[in-house]
Amino acid sequence: MDKSRSVAVFLIVLSSYLFALTIPISIAGDNIAIGIASAGILLFLLNKDFKNYPPVKPLLIFLVPDILTMISQMSLSFLKMSCINHHLIPYFSSYKSFKEKRIFRNVINLLAFSSLILSIVIIFEAFTHQRIKHIDFHNLHFYLHPAEAWGFLNNHLTTAGVLLLLFFLFLGLFLYMRNFFYVVVSALVFIAIILTQTRSAWLGFIFGVAVFSVLFPKDLSKKVAMLVLGFAVFIGLVFAFPSLKNRFLSSFNPNANYSNKDRVMLWESYLNAFKHYDLKGKLFGEGKNTRELVHREFLVVFKKHVPERLNMNPEDHFHGGVSHNIYLRYLGETGIVGLFGYLLFWFYMLFLNFKAASESPRMKAIFYSFVGSYVAFLVMGFFENTFVDATIKMALMFIIGVNFYLMDEKEKSFK
Repeated sequence: MDKSRSVAVFLIVLSSYLFALTIPISIAGDNIAIGIASAGILLFLLNKDFKNYPPVKPLLIFLVPDILTMISQMSLSFLKMSCINHHLIPYFSSYKSFKEKRIFRNVINLLAFSSLILSIVIIFEAFTHQRIKHIDFHNLHFYLHPAEAWGFLNNHLTTAGVLLLLFFLFLGLFLYMRNFFYVVVSALVFIAIILTQTRSAWLGFIFGVAVFSVLFPKDLSKKVAMLVLGFAVFIGLVFAFPSLKNRFLSSFNPNANYSNKDRVMLWESYLNAFKHYDLKGKLFGEGKNTRELVHREFLVVFKKHVPERLNMNPEDHFHGGVSHNIYLRYLGETGIVGLFGYLLFWFYMLFLNFKAASESPRMKAIFYSFVGSYVAFLVMGFFENTFVDATIKMALMFIIGVNFYLMDEKEKSFK
C-alpha cells in the first residue's frame, strides 16, 4: 500500500511539473500531464487517500447546471460540449502536489521559465512575420511593424487568454516575494499580450489592471499613479505601431471589419434563439441543439445586416455557431440556471480572494492579483468562449489550484 501511494505521489508531482512546462508552450504536453495526473489521482483513491484535495464545491457550482441540462433533455449527448471533462484535472494536480511534496516554488519557477519562452517566441514571430513552428531561415527578416503572433498554441486568441492569466499571477508573486525574475516575466508577458493583437485580451487587461490598481495600494495617490502608469504604458506601446493602433481603435466600431460584424450577428442570433425557447429551455437551455436553433436565427439576422447585392455566403460568417461570448453560450446551452451557476462560481472566487486578502494583509498583493486576473478573464469572456477553450481552461484550472493552495497555506507556504 505504501509503495502504491509513493507511486501516486510521484505521478501527481510529475504532472504538476509537466503542466508548468507545457501550459504556455504545448497543447499535446498538457494532455500528457492530464493522463499522468489522472493515474496518480486514481491510485490515491484506490489507497483510500481522501486528504489534501482542493474543495469540490466551487466546481459543483457550474457543473450541476450542466447535469440538469442533460437531465432535462433525457440525453447524455450534451456531455461532449459540457464542462464535465478532463480539463478540470489540473485543478486537483497543482493543489495536491503542492500539499504532498511542498514543491510550490519549483513548479512556479518552471512555469515562469516556460512563460518567458512563450513571450520571447511571440516577440520573435511578431517582428519576423514567421511562425516559430515553420521558420524559413533563408528568408528571415526583421520588420518594424509587428504582425499578429500566435506562439506555440496555434491560435492568437488562445495564446492571449493563457498569457492574461500568467501576467497577473507573476505580477502578484513579484509584489509579495520581490523576486526580480517574476517582474521580468510579467513585463515580457505584457508585451506578448499586446503582440498577439487580441483586442478582447487587451480590454480584459485594461479592466484587470484597473481593478488591481484600485485594490492593492493603500494610498489614493499610489492607486492613481499605478492606474495611470499601467494605462499609459499600454497605450504607449499600442500607439507606437500603426497596425496595433488601428486594430485597437477598430474595437470601438462594430462595423470596422467582419470580425466585429460576425460577432454582433452571432450575439443577436443567440438572443433571438433564446427568446423562442419554451420554459424548460429558458431554464436549462437546449444543450446540443443550441447551435442548430441559433443557425436558423442567424440566416435571418445575416440577411438583415448584409446587403444581398454583396452575394456573401452566411456559412462563411457563422463560424460553426461559436458564440464568441461565453455568457451567451451558457445562456443558450444551459439556460438561466447555467448562466447563473457560471456567474455564481466567479462571484464565489472573487469573494474568497477578498476574504483571504483581509485575513492575510502581507499576501494581499497575491490575492488581489487573482481578483484582477479573474476580472480580466470575465471581460475577455464577453468576446470569446474562454472558459470552454481547452488550453485556456487547463491553464485556468491549474492557476485556480494555485490560488486555493495559497489561500490554505497563507504565510506558511513561504517560510
